[in-house]
Amino acid sequence: MAPQPLEVLVIGAGIGGLSCALGLRKNGHHVKVYERSDPGTELGAAVILAPNAHGLIKRLGIDAEKDGAVPRHEHTEYTASGVLLDRVDLNHAADLWEHRGVLCHRAAIHHTLKHALLLPNDAEPAAELHYSSNIIDVDPEAAKVLFADGTSRKADLLIGADGIKVTLTRFLSQRRTDTWESMTRAQVNDSKPFPSGKSAYRFLVDRQKTLNNEIIGDITERTGEFSIWYGQDRRIWMYTTQRNELLNLVCMHPDVLSEVKNSQEQFGDSNDDRDHKRHMLEIFKDFDKRILELLRLAEPSSVRLWRLWDMDPPSHRCSGRLGLIGDAALPFLPHIGQGAACAIEDAASITAIFPNGTGRQEVPARLRLYEETRKGRSDEIHSFSRSLGSDLEAGNEDARVNRALMAKKYFPYIFGHDEYAHSAERLSCWLRG
Repeated sequence: MAPQPLEVLVIGAGIGGLSCALGLRKNGHHVKVYERSDPGTELGAAVILAPNAHGLIKRLGIDAEKDGAVPRHEHTEYTASGVLLDRVDLNHAADLWEHRGVLCHRAAIHHTLKHALLLPNDAEPAAELHYSSNIIDVDPEAAKVLFADGTSRKADLLIGADGIKVTLTRFLSQRRTDTWESMTRAQVNDSKPFPSGKSAYRFLVDRQKTLNNEIIGDITERTGEFSIWYGQDRRIWMYTTQRNELLNLVCMHPDVLSEVKNSQEQFGDSNDDRDHKRHMLEIFKDFDKRILELLRLAEPSSVRLWRLWDMDPPSHRCSGRLGLIGDAALPFLPHIGQGAACAIEDAASITAIFPNGTGRQEVPARLRLYEETRKGRSDEIHSFSRSLGSDLEAGNEDARVNRALMAKKYFPYIFGHDEYAHSAERLSCWLRG
């Protein structure tokens, strides 16, 4: 008798949710994805696919470079005044870590994943993607969700990938927990998101407009360059993306300077009536004139304010038939560019642990295996990213150098990892008892 595929509901159609859904579909399972936003509202500037994530995306059949992603050739660091501190050649990264990192337009990689998930394929069950799906209740033991329109869906496996807003865990916290064998993050150690003290302006600039600008000079000429400009308590990231036609800028600063409210519910981007561009130029007014000129090229309507949230790692990321991935499990600060990468690693782990032939009765135990497999590595990268985001002391060059050396020491651990292979090996050991 042929193995019966699992019925899977994935809540959230971000990069992590779509990667997980695509992997499970390729395993032969029946997958339905539900997203609370409306179609066509996917936002975001650019995203880093580090070597550990790029290889996993390739395994799903996604060619990010074909869709415009730019190979990351170089990492440079400057002081706020424009003094070059460090330059690292990354052209041989693939020799060190098997895959090289790429710099992607977020909308492009999202579109490609969505297209691959929904593409008809006689060898795989058809997948479904539903937008405007507002969930009002969840039963993790039964893998059942209730929608605002009164309809409900039930499955064998429920994946929570709805980001830091955590619709699933918000409603789970209202249910009785005394009979649960394990709890989700909303009920463990009061582990909830909190403001990190930093926010970031982010936007894209047409690179062509910068190339012959006398003030900007040559700082945008190198393709595939990722550069960081360090102030004491603020910093700017800049890198090319989308066939080197666009520049992505992320301008991190103390959140009190951009008047971000202290509401615990204000997640994601803000694009209200305030003049973000004017505030940004004031906050970074003491930076090098070249980078300031670049900031002035931003279209005011394109500048979005992004509050950076932190969270202490929870003890659990699964309950019953529900498993959390990506920011729904543990949101990452951006300081090492591993937020999307770890969401993709979570998705790869789920894919490896739930191959074709997985029995419905095994789902809760396999989710606990997923939790055990991911927790140590995820927590360590989270802690390292947090440490890299700490402010620099004025005039303390040794601290900056030590931080750079620590980052280079961590690179093999982070970038040389294959989570699919690791999780598959853990499953093999688990099956052998």
